Amino acid sequence: LNWQTIEATAGGLRVAWRIYVPAGADPVEVWDVRVEDAAGPGVSTGPRRVSLFACVSMKCDGEDLDCGELYRIARYDPALEAVFVRMDAERHKTMDFPFHNGFATARPAPASWDASPGPFFGARRTAANPAAVEAGACSGSRQAMWPPVAALHVRLEVPAAGGAAVSGAGGGDGAEARFLIGACDGEPMIAALRAKYLGGSLAADPHFDATVAAQCALTAGLRLATPEPTVDRMLNDWVPRQIHQGATWGRWGWRGYRDTLQQTVGVLSYDAALARANIFEACAHQYGDGFALRGWRPIDAKRYADSAQWLIPAVTEYLKETGDFGLLDAAAPFYGGEGGGGAGGREAAPVWAHLERAMARLHEDRGVHGLCLAFGGDWNDSLTGVCRAGRGESAWLSMAFCRDALLMAELAVRLCRSAEARRYETWHGELADAVNRHAWDGEWYLCAFDDDGNKIGSRENDEGRIFLNMQSWAQLGGILERAGDGDARWASAWAAVERHLDTGWGLLLNWPAYTRPHDNVGRLSYVRPGAAENASVYTHGNAFMFAALLERGLADRALRLWRDILPGNPARPGACQPNVFFNGFYGPDSEIMPGLADHAWMTGSCAWMHYGIVELMLGLRRTYDGLVIRPCLPSAWDQARLIRIYRGVVYDITILNAGKQQAAPVAELRVDGRPHPPAQPLPLEGTRHEVVVTLARQACHRQSTAE
Repeated sequence: LNWQTIEATAGGLRVAWRIYVPAGADPVEVWDVRVEDAAGPGVSTGPRRVSLFACVSMKCDGEDLDCGELYRIARYDPALEAVFVRMDAERHKTMDFPFHNGFATARPAPASWDASPGPFFGARRTAANPAAVEAGACSGSRQAMWPPVAALHVRLEVPAAGGAAVSGAGGGDGAEARFLIGACDGEPMIAALRAKYLGGSLAADPHFDATVAAQCALTAGLRLATPEPTVDRMLNDWVPRQIHQGATWGRWGWRGYRDTLQQTVGVLSYDAALARANIFEACAHQYGDGFALRGWRPIDAKRYADSAQWLIPAVTEYLKETGDFGLLDAAAPFYGGEGGGGAGGREAAPVWAHLERAMARLHEDRGVHGLCLAFGGDWNDSLTGVCRAGRGESAWLSMAFCRDALLMAELAVRLCRSAEARRYETWHGELADAVNRHAWDGEWYLCAFDDDGNKIGSRENDEGRIFLNMQSWAQLGGILERAGDGDARWASAWAAVERHLDTGWGLLLNWPAYTRPHDNVGRLSYVRPGAAENASVYTHGNAFMFAALLERGLADRALRLWRDILPGNPARPGACQPNVFFNGFYGPDSEIMPGLADHAWMTGSCAWMHYGIVELMLGLRRTYDGLVIRPCLPSAWDQARLIRIYRGVVYDITILNAGKQQAAPVAELRVDGRPHPPAQPLPLEGTRHEVVVTLARQACHRQSTAE
């Protein structure tokens, strides 16, 4: 949330270390440390002299410099009371970083310092026992070329409990220190940042208050109160922050087409302007022939077949959130002009045309079974061998196309484009029928057909027999509705998922793990068992299934899956950071550590989990004409409350499930005390509405038959 506090008590001292990134553009991080006598009044041993050491790596090598380390020098500057890392490299116009150097400084002024890790840590030592800490002082070392550290040592006088605070203002007993670490363009900037952040007290810090206020402003648009503490904790604070970070920065600063647009859907409730900007950025990286890049910053032109289709849910959800239909007519350039290439002109077309070309490309690029061609891969990046000859087909991509076709048909109806609506309805029927005819394997849906028509994800395979995503997207894409025996197929596929993929701490992406190369599968079969896409507990796949279960009315099973996939699940063999979603967890076949978390923060699945909780479980569904409430509460929940800001209107919504029935339908809906038809959107007039939703006491019939 841009800050955290770490606390510890040892040796009769209580220490609190608060780390925060100030709101605004200053490239700094603030470390506030408070040390108190923990013995208590009447038993204290008296004032304590404490040496406090802070050490941080300071390579400052973000630029792609030719042998950049050869230009680096790190030393302490007494005038600035800071370790200063200077990169005196030759720079060119393409090197446009605003800050090339780094610094670390402190208040009180450092008593000693080091810039070389060798003297600070000592020979054959680690951070567990640095030589400088044992000696009681740093050595004053410099560091040229090799990676430096900034190690600062300050001395504090900690009063006995009941005494006066020292070393800085602040309430209560204790001593305080503040460390400031950051990037800079030179010495004057260090002086300015010191003056700004090292004054004042820790207890009354306007910069920290502004950081907290920025987080509160981000999450004000949606607040939840449910009987499930993990839902409240994740959805009220951590998931919005994770979504916003993904929508702003992508992965490691790289913008994956798929990831950016999924996070764009998630961020709509908090920052619609950012979502709009991301849509135009994505349009600008779509070829004129409808295909799109794998990603950008830097450009990745791998031909992954699913990229452009993520535009459809991003745009349709944006329109439902904002009512900004002018977006569809706004001109957006294609990448490299008509037909691709990257070096040609910059043809522009309305956003609506970008959506249509994405759909037309997928509809045209189909194989002998009528399914979408996989090219370099679909959502599963590691299916690189399926379509090397240009004939391999993806069942998942065909299902995703079907979901997009339904979204496009719905939008076309709203725009009174009847011909386009009929076309997308027809396309949905074509692809859904092809999937049901060719990709149903008797118990579950196949993953793909390779170039030679061989099945992947089939009972006929000895490895990779069943894949998770096809079973969830058969529901999400409306495939089951076209099957005739859709309920029976769902029951069979879901039973297979529980039988083969359920670990108790999340669902495997596929099973059994690949243990030897399969050239018709590709990179996936070379990945170590249990890692990445090879039989790991992949969060994204679980998030898709979470949504599918709720669409089926299986709220109790969805709640269990939510608990299973949470990073803090105590049943998981590997412990991990409990408050953010990971890309996934190593599966049971991993040689390293089953359950070990992989890639925190960097996953589009947090947006899907957000969608599943808010839109499906709590049922607060945005439409083109406003919010409609269709909850799917688990039987353990007798009520829930939401505060949602939507198109400038505040809705305070209470959902009552007195019968504690799973997926109970709405029996009554009142707005400001007056009855309101449940099927109609909530009123958009006014500034605030109190909404009470009462659910029926009997179970939903469809849910009972679906189970």
